[in-house]
Amino acid sequence: MKIFLVFLIFAQLAWAKCIYVPCDSVVQSGKEKVQSILKSEFSKVKKELENLKKEYEELLKKQKITNESLNIQIALLKKKSLQTKQVLFLLKKIIALQANKNSIEAQ
Repeated sequence: MKIFLVFLIFAQLAWAKCIYVPCDSVVQSGKEKVQSILKSEFSKVKKELENLKKEYEELLKKQKITNESLNIQIALLKKKSLQTKQVLFLLKKIIALQANKNSIEAQ
């Protein structure tokens, strides 16, 4: 019985070998088709990446200009704040001197 099974297996393998159809041309054409599709898709991705890089560089330039503008505004606000503090200090001194003058005149 075992010999019969072994014989059937070998017969099946022999039959499979006899009806083998080479498919190298199908594989080659499929490979070329996939390569062409991949090349076209890769070129699309590369173009999109270049566009994204250009947009990023433009946004970076705009951001630098905005940062410079904000730095100028911050410097001006600091200067204005300092001047306001100086004016308030002088006003307090004037009020104190006026209060002293009024108290001297009142005596």
